[in-house]
Amino acid sequence: MSAMLDCFTVLHKGGTVLWRKEMCALQGEPINDLIKTVLLEERSAETVYKKDQYQFKWALVNEFDLVFVMVYTSAVSLLLVDELLEALKSSFVKMFKEKICALPKPNNKLDFEKEFQRIMYKHEQDLQAYRTRGQKQFSDTAIAKDIMTPQQKKEMALKAAADKEKGDDDEDDDDDKTNDSLGGPAAKKGERKQRSFVKKDKKKDDTNSPGKKKRNWDPLTAGPGQEGQLDRSTDKPGDARVADNQDEKEYLGSGVADVDNWDVGSEGEEEEEEAKDKKKSGSKGIFSYLQSITGSRALEKSDLEPVLAQFKELLINKNVASEIAEKLCSSVAVSLEGKTISGFNGVKKAVRGALEEGLTRILTPKQSMDILRDIKTAQAQGRPYVVVFVGVNGVGKSTSLSKVCFWLKSQGLKVMLAACDTFRSGAVEQLKTHAARLDVPVYERGYNKDAASIAMDAVKDAASKGFDVVLVDTAGRMQDNEPLMRALSKLVNLNSPDLVLFVGEALVGNEAIDQVTKFNQALKETNYGSGQPRLIDGIMLTKFDTIDDKVGAAVSMVYVTGQPVVLVGVGQTYTDLKKLNAHNIVKLLLR
Repeated sequence: MSAMLDCFTVLHKGGTVLWRKEMCALQGEPINDLIKTVLLEERSAETVYKKDQYQFKWALVNEFDLVFVMVYTSAVSLLLVDELLEALKSSFVKMFKEKICALPKPNNKLDFEKEFQRIMYKHEQDLQAYRTRGQKQFSDTAIAKDIMTPQQKKEMALKAAADKEKGDDDEDDDDDKTNDSLGGPAAKKGERKQRSFVKKDKKKDDTNSPGKKKRNWDPLTAGPGQEGQLDRSTDKPGDARVADNQDEKEYLGSGVADVDNWDVGSEGEEEEEEAKDKKKSGSKGIFSYLQSITGSRALEKSDLEPVLAQFKELLINKNVASEIAEKLCSSVAVSLEGKTISGFNGVKKAVRGALEEGLTRILTPKQSMDILRDIKTAQAQGRPYVVVFVGVNGVGKSTSLSKVCFWLKSQGLKVMLAACDTFRSGAVEQLKTHAARLDVPVYERGYNKDAASIAMDAVKDAASKGFDVVLVDTAGRMQDNEPLMRALSKLVNLNSPDLVLFVGEALVGNEAIDQVTKFNQALKETNYGSGQPRLIDGIMLTKFDTIDDKVGAAVSMVYVTGQPVVLVGVGQTYTDLKKLNAHNIVKLLLR
């Protein structure tokens, strides 16, 4: 068994490795990847994690902020692995409880080797017993029955009858208990409460209702005063007027392209919410009871479940996908179970704090997404910075591209647009209209052409003319359209853009997971070439100004892809572009 287990590690959440045993050398740093991908991403409620050839099982002891990690090869199916992890965890905490409380101290030496070997040896014995438990006795085999005497067969038959009678008695006892639990003799099989359905008469008396007057569209039979109503060539008093040529200022907005953080309201609103919470804390109810729990006892799962159910419903109402809300709340439960809370902090406050911390960590980019800085780096290398906009149909990719173009142009950068949507009728003309308003060139070769070749030629043309940025517009496509997904994969892999932005709507809830997951998976499966597949680098959300506080789609997409929301569209003008602030989003989600 020890040969099958590659590594066992005990970590403190502060980063200290308390004890480690490697049965064989690990390739790379798989435990560091587990910490970054799972434990720091509010995924600790998941039971198994796989990375390359390794599989992980872990357990948390929140009372002492400990993490126990077992690493073994994915190809090996370990039996009783949960029992082994529990035995190691319990024994380690029992042996070093006092020393753990004194951590971190660099001179602490925890000698767990002998106990580890003892537990591994006992586990080998348990494993052997588990494997042989289901094997037949020799007396039950066909060979034994052929060589047994009549007296031995008679004894075996009597023993089998006695075992069967004992089993029937146990089943009768279980039936009696079940009958009692269901309410005694009245709760018999087949008795069900009959439902009566009464069909309601929804017919209404419409005799007095005048109804809608029928319009006569025949000019020959129109009555007095109706002839003019049929003439729609001129505006009527109640008609809305549409200008032939809209003012360019309508598209440019304020004319100031300052992409700052999106503001969600004043601090006064947050203080008002806190005052309401304090007022509610004195009222009766489940939260009143839970908040009365003090640090004299550790939090149990039953203490957390009612509060987490409330927060889960809140997250779903804020457009977080139900699957993601469930995982977030489960992760919070795992991180809080066993912790003690002070007399001034209730369970609701503890759960809220853990959720705030987890959501902020999820939404905060793992690496800098400073587009302007990256453009300067590309300029120093003598090449244009390339951004490819991808996404499903009708989410506003071309409009979002134009907003980014206006922002970059206002920063003094030379921008070229590449019309690589050669599939949708009118797409090239739409991009040309935006380009004319923004006074930037468009590289296009019409329709029914290879989009990957157009993008490549556009980048070459931009480089030869000294342009700083190339923004590539692509055709909207559903994630299950394999031909179009393969064409997109070819475009991305051949041109190696600096940034692949997935453009999605902020209005979607559960659909967000389906879109971005299948889109990323399709890019991976339709990888053009033999190299590492290029996936989504960042997310841009449109219509962010229409959702009020229902900002959960951002959390769902980031949680699934692991990539940040780079920009959000907050209006219909070119200046309506903002950066996403994690603190603001979390404040809205939990408000």
